[in-house]
Amino acid sequence: MKKQIKRFNNAFRGIWDAIIIDSNFRWQVIGGLSLFSVYWVAESVSEAQMMFLALSYFLILITELQNTSIEAALDRIHPERHSEIGRSKDMMAGSVLLAGIFSLIVVIWILI
Repeated sequence: MKKQIKRFNNAFRGIWDAIIIDSNFRWQVIGGLSLFSVYWVAESVSEAQMMFLALSYFLILITELQNTSIEAALDRIHPERHSEIGRSKDMMAGSVLLAGIFSLIVVIWILI
């Protein structure tokens, strides 16, 4: 049981470190919470729509965490510039962009 609790502590520490270290992640957390509070106060969003908003928001956070961790690992392993590592980083940034586009589609769909 202690081992499971320690795993949760590690996960929470990782999220906290991302908030403290990564300004992109920090702004996405702040922006997403702001967006949810606006929708929650407006009360014009159905439960299903709120679930789509939450899913798209968490997809952005998840891909940003993955992007940040992979970039940090690659920078540590291979600090000098390399075309394949640059391509890998670009692909991870592309995944964050796709998650953001999906979230934007969800928001537009709800507004329409």
